[in-house]
Amino acid sequence: MHTYLWIIQQAILFFPLLAFFITIPYMLYNYHKYGSIIAIRTLFIYSFVLYLLCAFFLVILPLPDKSKVAMMTSSRVQLIPFTFIKDIIKEAKHLHGISIILHNKAIYQFLFNILMLIPFGMFLHYYFACNLKRTILFSFLLSLFFELTQLTGLYFIYPRPYRLFDVDDLMINTLGGILGYFIMNKLKVLLPSREEIDEKSINDSVKVSVLRRITSISIDIFIYIVLITFINIFINNKIINYIILIIYFVIIPTINNKTLGMSFVNIKYDVANKRMLRIFLRQVIICLYYIELPKIIFYLFNILNINGSIKIILFILALIILFIVYLISIIKFLLKKDLFYDKFLKVNILS
Repeated sequence: MHTYLWIIQQAILFFPLLAFFITIPYMLYNYHKYGSIIAIRTLFIYSFVLYLLCAFFLVILPLPDKSKVAMMTSSRVQLIPFTFIKDIIKEAKHLHGISIILHNKAIYQFLFNILMLIPFGMFLHYYFACNLKRTILFSFLLSLFFELTQLTGLYFIYPRPYRLFDVDDLMINTLGGILGYFIMNKLKVLLPSREEIDEKSINDSVKVSVLRRITSISIDIFIYIVLITFINIFINNKIINYIILIIYFVIIPTINNKTLGMSFVNIKYDVANKRMLRIFLRQVIICLYYIELPKIIFYLFNILNINGSIKIILFILALIILFIVYLISIIKFLLKKDLFYDKFLKVNILS
């Protein structure tokens, strides 16, 4: 039991890394598909990944020493069905009274193999909407994956298997998945259905939330930085950088009615008339306002020919004013209020 608890602890420690590579891309996919992220959906996916990680670690850990594995002479496979019953009876011969159950290692092994796939059957039935046949198939395939992992010595990292490939494990694991299916069949009335979760995602996607806007902006900035970094490896030229800036943030949105980041979260510009002109002017103003304005201020103070102390005071004052102006813009953005360029050009952002 101590070994199992240690393995689960290791799984929890490794989970954030796995979550980054599996769960987060999956959530981004759902955000792209539905235009929203639902907390309960995130909870189910996170818990499902954590469960699979724990189950896999329970199968492969603790890892033995390679030299000791090379010296092993025990059987590699057990292909006779229901051998676990003989093991339970064999263990019981050395025990008496209630100890036949409480201290029978074969019984604990049997129960462990059932319990390990009960959550899998529950997830398949509830979240992935699998029927009984699919649940049986996928439970068997997951168990087979675990057994092949053991048979191959952790994919040939070890010179031979250090755990037994057991046909009984395939049967018992699959039984666990089936039990999980029927358990969730009774419990699912207490939980929102998958259809309700999807409907809420779609309803939320109609609203262009602040998170959605921030996500699109972050993606655009990330793509632009990657482009500039890659190009600067071969050509380090400010003019080229400005050309990329204009193409990405001005030309593409003007023609496509949205940036690449906006495409990812399924939002676009809504303009009554003169669409291309209004979007073009909007993107130009944004580039000047957020990117070029600070540069212009720095340039003006560099060429300004006045007393040093006064110059510093004026410069600090200009920075304070600029900070306040940007702060007001950020607050209005977070409050979902139109900024001056959107009001002036009558440009809205819709799903």
